Amino acid sequence: MTSIIIPCYNGAGFIARLFACLGRQTTTDFEVILVDDGSADDSADVAQMEALKYAFPCQIIRERNGGVSRARNIGMDHATGEYLMFLDVDDLITEDRVEFLDRMLTETGADIVVTRSQTVLDRDVTSDHAIPVVQPDTEVIREYSRLEILNAFLQETVHTGVWGGAMRRAMIRENNLRFVEGLKYSEDLHFLWQVFACSEKTVVSNRITHHYMWVPGSAMSKFGPERLSGYEEIRDLAPFMRQHAPDFAPLFEKYAAARVLWSIVRQGAVYMGYRDWRRFFSKVKVWRSMRNLMSYSNRLVSASSTCYLLLPIAFYWASRVQARSKLNTRSEVTFE
Repeated sequence: MTSIIIPCYNGAGFIARLFACLGRQTTTDFEVILVDDGSADDSADVAQMEALKYAFPCQIIRERNGGVSRARNIGMDHATGEYLMFLDVDDLITEDRVEFLDRMLTETGADIVVTRSQTVLDRDVTSDHAIPVVQPDTEVIREYSRLEILNAFLQETVHTGVWGGAMRRAMIRENNLRFVEGLKYSEDLHFLWQVFACSEKTVVSNRITHHYMWVPGSAMSKFGPERLSGYEEIRDLAPFMRQHAPDFAPLFEKYAAARVLWSIVRQGAVYMGYRDWRRFFSKVKVWRSMRNLMSYSNRLVSASSTCYLLLPIAFYWASRVQARSKLNTRSEVTFE
């Protein structure tokens, strides 16, 4: 059985759509655990009413507001399934997702199964009916060892978040893996690094099973020191990586946190004036990270890092132009 963990904060308007999607699954061998994270709306009451319409077991847990990481941890504490799946309340999934992930985990003996996600404009979804999906002509399923998946995740040839698949609950429990509570940024990335470092086998499929619902122009407009917390947490994972994946640890220490900081520096360029941007990052060891990333496999990252070192103002304006151009366009999810 799969335990589907859904953190929810003020998500009342999405619950009926998500529950209808879960009700169409081709298997009933799953439970739903919705953790209401101190919502100011009637999310928990709506979830209780919607749950009555469907046969799948559903726990509605009401908690004080503590953030998405705490909500997911609480969901894991209440899970009884052999496998864990994480969804956000505004996500949708294909009708065969739970059955497919369950079958892959069972047949391959993997600790984690990762599938593709497609980005869908939220305004395009006008009902709770299934979203059309164009699957790849040829299904590709690849197995990764611990070292292989860590390298693929680092080099971004496998792209995923915690919503990207399912994982074996025993592996999470035996290694005492938890989301960092209070962390607002990169909490899922932090968790996945630990999961991949503890996995014996990961299976990656190019099948689309998840829909990320995207609202154009909905990017967060605030930028402050708390944005650096994700970078700091990833950086501080180095001892964990040396313990669980020592062969990979040197690459992790060189690139992983630096890659996160690169993204933060680019985000800062979008939300801040040039002088404020330079002042903000003058207190962070950006230069060291950018030097490390000059040899990173992603050409955009390596080239722009070199640009930052040679001419920061060019990096700043290029980041603004590229980011602004994407705010009102459909974002496509890639799988390499």
